[in-house]
Amino acid sequence: MKEICVQLFGTPTIKYDGQTVVFSLKKAEALFYYLVLKQKVHKDEIIGLLWDDMSQQKARKNLRNALYKVRKLFEDDLIINSKGDVIELTIYNNFKSDSLKLSDNIDNIIEIYKGEFLKSFYVKNAPEYNEWVNRKRRYYKDIYLSSLFAHTKNLYDDGKYKEASVYAMKYIEEDVFDERVYRLLMKIYIDNGMPNKAIELYKRLESRLNNEIGVCPDEDTKLLYKSIIKNKFGLDKRDSLDFFYGRELELNQLKKQFDSFYCNNISRAIFITGEAGIGKTKLKDVFLKNIESKNIKLFKINCCKIEENCPLRPFNGLFEQIITHEKLQDIDFSNSTNKVIKHLFTVLKDDISFNSEINYNYIENSIIDVFRDLSYKKRILLVFEDFQWIDDISLNLLGRLLHNLKNNLMVIGLVRDDYKDEIQNFFVNVKGLSLFNEIRLSRFNDKECAEFVEAGFSEYKLSDKAMKKIYKETEGNTCFLVEVINILKHNGQINVLTSKMKDILQGRIMQVSKEGRNLLNIMALFSDVITLNIIRKISSTDEMNILSVIEELQARHIIRENYDNNNVFYTFTHMKLKEFLYMNLTYTKKILLHNKIGHVLKDSLRGYAGDMVLYPKIIYHFKKANNIEDTLRCTMKYADLQLSFDHELFPSLDSSTIKMDKLSYTQKNNTIKLFNDIKQLLELNEKEKGLTVEVKRYRLEFFYMLGRYYIREGSYEQGLKYIQSVIKKSENIIDSNKYKVKAFKQLIYYCIQIHDDKKMHQYLISLKECIYNDIDYAIYLRLKGLNLIMENSYESAELMLNNSINILNKIDEDNPTNLLNIAAAYNYIGDIKRYSKEYKLALSYYNKAIKICYESKGFKGLTIFYTNAGLTSYEMRDYQNSKEYLLKAEEMFEISGSIWKRSICEGILSLIYAREGDNKKSFDKLKKSEGYCDKVKNPLEFEILFRVKEELKALEALQSF
Repeated sequence: MKEICVQLFGTPTIKYDGQTVVFSLKKAEALFYYLVLKQKVHKDEIIGLLWDDMSQQKARKNLRNALYKVRKLFEDDLIINSKGDVIELTIYNNFKSDSLKLSDNIDNIIEIYKGEFLKSFYVKNAPEYNEWVNRKRRYYKDIYLSSLFAHTKNLYDDGKYKEASVYAMKYIEEDVFDERVYRLLMKIYIDNGMPNKAIELYKRLESRLNNEIGVCPDEDTKLLYKSIIKNKFGLDKRDSLDFFYGRELELNQLKKQFDSFYCNNISRAIFITGEAGIGKTKLKDVFLKNIESKNIKLFKINCCKIEENCPLRPFNGLFEQIITHEKLQDIDFSNSTNKVIKHLFTVLKDDISFNSEINYNYIENSIIDVFRDLSYKKRILLVFEDFQWIDDISLNLLGRLLHNLKNNLMVIGLVRDDYKDEIQNFFVNVKGLSLFNEIRLSRFNDKECAEFVEAGFSEYKLSDKAMKKIYKETEGNTCFLVEVINILKHNGQINVLTSKMKDILQGRIMQVSKEGRNLLNIMALFSDVITLNIIRKISSTDEMNILSVIEELQARHIIRENYDNNNVFYTFTHMKLKEFLYMNLTYTKKILLHNKIGHVLKDSLRGYAGDMVLYPKIIYHFKKANNIEDTLRCTMKYADLQLSFDHELFPSLDSSTIKMDKLSYTQKNNTIKLFNDIKQLLELNEKEKGLTVEVKRYRLEFFYMLGRYYIREGSYEQGLKYIQSVIKKSENIIDSNKYKVKAFKQLIYYCIQIHDDKKMHQYLISLKECIYNDIDYAIYLRLKGLNLIMENSYESAELMLNNSINILNKIDEDNPTNLLNIAAAYNYIGDIKRYSKEYKLALSYYNKAIKICYESKGFKGLTIFYTNAGLTSYEMRDYQNSKEYLLKAEEMFEISGSIWKRSICEGILSLIYAREGDNKKSFDKLKKSEGYCDKVKNPLEFEILFRVKEELKALEALQSF
């Protein structure tokens, strides 16, 4: 029989009678390897691995075909029996395989292992088989490394240092990060009288860990290194400085400020400032190392340029740390405050149960409460990297945290000296709280530069000329100096720094394959995280090729794989790599890729809270791609979601808006900035495309947005001007009725706010003429019913409202939009019953409306419904029930940011607190009521406020204020 030789470890090879065997069918080859390893398998087992996506009949046919091809290759020299449901490979003396030797004795693995199991072998459309291969690779590699380490250790113990060092190097070739082997090899060098080589090995390990995975050697390795230094093997002591030089004064400042915080409970905000690469991170790391034994809770937060306009992104990462490390033990998520935290931070997205609109003040207060709870148990130290990229809302929140946690919070921020004006203003404000300290790092002068290089390169003596050249090239920048030392240690030339860090970064990626470089170019356009799903959608290659390229990049330690709630995502091992790659992309390629990414992210929008995080990224990519129209479209959608328009109850909400947990924290100056951005984009779009119909539509939508906003703010004159412009300018648009309906509804809501029933009647006539569907007609009937209520025609009003409800139920009784409109109609019927003094019946209708809101998860109307229910209960003299309704209403007002009817809520609460004898609370509520009345200018609300004051006089509460 002819000899068959099979090698499964390393690149798989098969030789038959001395000739290399090549399979024409990949799955036949995969079947052969599986049989070689297992020898006896069940047919269903191999079908599940290779043909799981096929019918049983087709899979069995493919299995027979694969077996035929295997048998044909080896003729009668390979016996494969396929009887019943079992396939068996019979092994004769002519069959040789490394796996057979291993099965006889696992201790043979050191000799047999020539590389990973079936190296680089994978099968398309067979994920189960590939997963089996990966499991085997990990299994055999673990056994190999374990055996190799034990063998190396035994050789060392027997004094066979030369052999031990050979096997230790073999180990490092397979696992470059196992510090046990490095320590063993360092001991081998010491025992052989080569301490310099041991130190060089440590430095190489330290550099690799720092550059490739961003960590430092563990304590055992550091202690061994320090012991070598202490033994004084003729080495320059300056080597133990470990590249930390010349910042002792700044380090002492940090220690002093920390001691004040730790011992005297005095909060501190310290900002280490200076240019990029000046040594801010190193100073911070040395300081943190000095205080690691202290009983504090340390959180590290990275800010990122690409997320500069993503609200609260740094705090999202911070809360992930809190939840991961505190394991929820220190945070009670059962109350409403922390339910809002669940909505905001994606790390809690799987547990979202509270579906409402959130305003910024409410979010800030919630986060402050969480930190207050944490700080009761342990002092908190927050360390911000690249603080210059923090978003404005996080900046504002940080200021409030420092103000509120005066004794238990310390902040350290690392800031480039080209930070924005908002950070300068923040520094001024924090200085006002007597919390601010700045530690500014400057470049080293020529003398300090020479001492720094000598400390890091003590084995060699450099000439004065070489030192001057180093100083000229680096200009005393710490980062560049460190890179010079690394280059010198590897016998490089000083002039490599003429292109400074670019050459070093280029060296990290120059060996990457073309496919790997293409993937890196895509990843460089993102911030620090990119999911496999996004890579797949953007890349032109199939998923298996992508995974193969990712494995290459991981093997080169350019990217690393991370997991979060079973989701896989990838990050660069060093952010400078990303910046370098992005900088070297051509202008055209940047535009094409940014545009593609923008569209992929846009397709990921789902109409939920997470969209608020996605929109700034989408806008960023479209803007970078010079895609004006998509930038405009997404900016307008983002503004519409973020500005939380909510006066009375908007019945024209679509389902996606109802589900959206809109964040209402945008402050007025940010709102105006957003409008200015849209205005500029409109002008650019018009300049690029001319005054097309589409451009006109964008302008109409913008005017409508402005009108709604200004009316909400109580700036009626300005708001009405924009709404009237919508009506006028829509005349020449084909679907002008769509815009007119929206505009007339807005004018009607304005009339409701100021309680002008006559103008409302006129606008209703105009609205009816423009209606083009049943839903709008049902809304018209509801608004007509409200108008009749305002005219005291209660019987006709109730008929109109019931007709509106019937129409909406016929259209789609489960539609969230329709349900919200039905709830509004029930609310108005409740008003009719209240005006008729049928209080119990009125209350039943308000409760119906409230129930519908919760069932449909559309919370917009709750402010009104709870307020009306509270007012009715008060008129029934059920003061306790009234207070409960009104406090719920007040909570919803805080969340939504709405001001419509809030004066009534605050006014009735003022009366209730007066009755309870709490004059301070009563006075506070009355002042709030007056403020909201002046803002809305609704005669009905002024009337109720007057009644509140009269009743307070009767209670003698007003006189005591």
